[in-house]
Amino acid sequence: ESVETDGEGTVETEASEASDFVGESSTLPEGVALALSNGSADISTVPQSDFIAENDAAPPSERLAITGDVYTVSSSDGIARGQVALPVPTEATELSALDLYGWNGSSWSFLPSQVDAQSRQVVSADGEIPQAFTLMENTAPDEIAITGYISSGDKIPTALLPFLTDVVVSGLKLNAEGALDGTVERQPDGAYNQWVQVSNVGPIVDQAALSKLLGDSELQQAQIEELVSLADEGEYRGIELDYQQVPENQGELFSAFARNLADALHTQGLQLAITLGMPAFTGNTWTSGGQDWSALGNAADIVNIELPLDPTQYDQDDEAAQLLAYITRQIDRGKLRGLYSATAVDRFGETFAPLTNSEALANFGKLQFIQGSEEVEPKDTVEVALSGSANPLEWDGDSLTYRYSYEKDGQTHDVWLGSEASLNHRIQQTDTFN
Repeated sequence: ESVETDGEGTVETEASEASDFVGESSTLPEGVALALSNGSADISTVPQSDFIAENDAAPPSERLAITGDVYTVSSSDGIARGQVALPVPTEATELSALDLYGWNGSSWSFLPSQVDAQSRQVVSADGEIPQAFTLMENTAPDEIAITGYISSGDKIPTALLPFLTDVVVSGLKLNAEGALDGTVERQPDGAYNQWVQVSNVGPIVDQAALSKLLGDSELQQAQIEELVSLADEGEYRGIELDYQQVPENQGELFSAFARNLADALHTQGLQLAITLGMPAFTGNTWTSGGQDWSALGNAADIVNIELPLDPTQYDQDDEAAQLLAYITRQIDRGKLRGLYSATAVDRFGETFAPLTNSEALANFGKLQFIQGSEEVEPKDTVEVALSGSANPLEWDGDSLTYRYSYEKDGQTHDVWLGSEASLNHRIQQTDTFN
């Protein structure tokens, strides 16, 4: 999937004014624009209090508040398709906190959108026109969700358990035949939800195994039944789907598989979480390969986003902020959870890879005596040095942690150590988009 933006969740359209956004409509309220690809539609303004009272249409979450009016849609020739642009209400203080919602006759649902900064309009993605539109403003959640990941058979440190809201147990992997190998072992019960993770990620991402699964509807149905049974009988909260590098020509098949898995889980009162890979941003286009973020976000109950490993990319205008500005326009931000590495990070060339802190410190080697020995007499001179190849530590103000460099196979590596301050700095960036 590819979406063109300015990298910050806004889009410049030729319809810089509402009057330029042409649509087949006899009536349009001031500031509203419409462009239809099918059918016809009329749009009317209804005060939010009247619409809520008449339709029992309160916002779907306590963290959401309708901002401005509700715009109802009527069509004389069936379902209309196209785009609508709504004006940003004057009382809206944070443009980045506004999301577009559509009414289907019984409930509100999040709609993907972009912001036209020039005309101060929120523009919907092309699709079916719902019965009503409105803008809702988000407020930060009262509680923060913190998820711990653990391999089956291992135990989460007791000291961490009171802070966790969710625990994800890994152990099931796709094999070459597109079926699942491995086992999962439930963690001790606690005040957290437990999930089963299925993945095609190991030393390499097994794209061929995923392609095999997506090309066989019987394999898909068997896996869905296996996962629902496992989650239900094991009293898990649900399934976390971590299938990466989806072939672009199988993107629609993957979205359908995720939607079918979600539907099957929901019938048993269970949930689906999906992990989305870090997209590429080139020019003015975000590219997520075969992962259709909007479709997958609509299917899932929780969406995990892999955020940049580069610890220097977490200030206001950096890559992490641009990604979050984009993704909160594609997926209901109430579903989103950021995935951060709490460990050290190694950069070589343009590639970043996580390291455990012990692996990072191993590059310093051991203390060795340059002059003197372990047996020291008074006034003896002792000189020691580290035996490794790491250069001296330096403080990095961008990442709020220490870094060093070293040489390996003729290539320079840069390593940032994991630290509480660095992790907190990155998490605060997410708070801006909650």
